[in-house]
Amino acid sequence: MGVDDQPDRPLRSLRHEFARAQGKLGHSGHPVDLVAVVLVDGECRDDERGRSITCYGALHVRMVDGDPAFSSHHVSTGRPADRLRILRRLADLCDGRNVVLGSPDAHETFWDRRHVLRAGVGFLDAMVGFKGNRPSDLSLVGTPEAAMIELASGFGLPNCYETDIMRQARCADVRAQLVWLAYVVSKAGRKEARELFAAFRAWKALENARPLPF
Repeated sequence: MGVDDQPDRPLRSLRHEFARAQGKLGHSGHPVDLVAVVLVDGECRDDERGRSITCYGALHVRMVDGDPAFSSHHVSTGRPADRLRILRRLADLCDGRNVVLGSPDAHETFWDRRHVLRAGVGFLDAMVGFKGNRPSDLSLVGTPEAAMIELASGFGLPNCYETDIMRQARCADVRAQLVWLAYVVSKAGRKEARELFAAFRAWKALENARPLPF
């Protein structure tokens, strides 16, 4: 009998907490179908072999009867031949949804915001070949890194202050979660943000409690 057939008490408790946190949400101003994305696509400059990496992290948030349903994605390849396949998966994920895009690069000043614009251009260039797949909307998140670090600390997430492209790829999924949290801070009212954050915390605790695959 598997773990899902006979869950232990802590896991049952976390599921109850998640359901209870979801149940508190009423009508939400949050987009009905949203994907927060961090795309890492380039070459490792410090590698003598010139290794390339194509990777995306994404947090998909769907509002179902006013309640958020979360799913996390982390897909990567170091093979140039697989690049288009990875980008097509991202295009499929973004199709018809609100896309909230963050940069894998940290930025601390106004002039650093060029990283955000570069991320936007890079995303559009990567998606241009898949003309049948279009986001319904695209927003760029330019939250200063100090605020991102504070969000990571407050939600028990790893710090994603990385400059090396390989390390950026490793934490792209967590970075996407931070991008969504920053988006909620900037767009939602206090009550809605509090309820969305409570649901996210409960979902994250449930995810962390899942047994590791072997």
